[in-house]
Amino acid sequence: MTIAQRLYLLIGMAFLGLAAIAGLGVIQINKVYEAANYANVNTVPSLTDLNNAAVTITKLRVMTYRYVTAKDPNKRRDLEIGMIDRYKKITEMFNLYEKQDLSDDKDKALLENDRIAFKAFGVMQEQVIGLMKQDKADEALDVLFKSVTGVVKSMDIALEEHAKYNADLGKKGADDGAAALKHANMMALTIALLTVLVVITLGVFITRKIVGSLNEAIEISETVAAGDLTRDIIVTSNDETGRLLRALKAMSDSLKNIVGEVRTGTEQITAASTEIATGNLDLSSRTEEQASSLEETASAMEELTSTVKQNADNAR
Repeated sequence: MTIAQRLYLLIGMAFLGLAAIAGLGVIQINKVYEAANYANVNTVPSLTDLNNAAVTITKLRVMTYRYVTAKDPNKRRDLEIGMIDRYKKITEMFNLYEKQDLSDDKDKALLENDRIAFKAFGVMQEQVIGLMKQDKADEALDVLFKSVTGVVKSMDIALEEHAKYNADLGKKGADDGAAALKHANMMALTIALLTVLVVITLGVFITRKIVGSLNEAIEISETVAAGDLTRDIIVTSNDETGRLLRALKAMSDSLKNIVGEVRTGTEQITAASTEIATGNLDLSSRTEEQASSLEETASAMEELTSTVKQNADNAR
């Protein structure tokens, strides 16, 4: 793997780590939002609708009591119409809750308990209305009072249990949001630490590799510059630093060949110079011999000249 590829790998690891942190952050933020927002989109509307139903039921109970105690037939008739209308309205509230606010099967079962309790209240209400139409106000009032510890209490308990379950769901949503946030923080911290660890490890490895190879190349260059060509250069990688060392090795080998050729040429020149020097000495010796012969010849010539002159003088 080349240095460039290692650096690209380092950059890629850093990018993947950041991308993982960002992706995890988005996912966990959505989970936290969903968990925290559960109270807004489900718990609060559910509790609000149940509370409205409970308030309307309370008003219906008051209206029923006023209906039993009313003396004016016209007012009693108006109250009866209002009671029937309220009963229908509460039924519609339960239907709307089933359509918009149900969370799970248990929530549906609690709603069914609400309906059963309210239906029992409706039976009691019809019984009261029937007794009042028979002018049996005392019996109707007695049925109404008995319902407080029977039908009405069961209905209150059903609504309270239902509201408590929704409140518990809201609390669970908040707890889930807090847990999701904690998990997101832990995951983000873990990924960040792993990314930093990998990046630092790769960075240190690449730095040591580059610095070590460059230092070796510098040392080889200084050795060659000092004239030492005996250094054995070993190449162990194919990356950029390996190519640099291989080039230095080729340069050192070339210099060795050049120095060897120069040494051979120098030895040949030395041998030729020795031969030339020997020839010069031989030539010098012969020249000296010839000079000595010339001197002897000159001396003889002088003697011959002297003799000829003497002979000339004698002849004269």
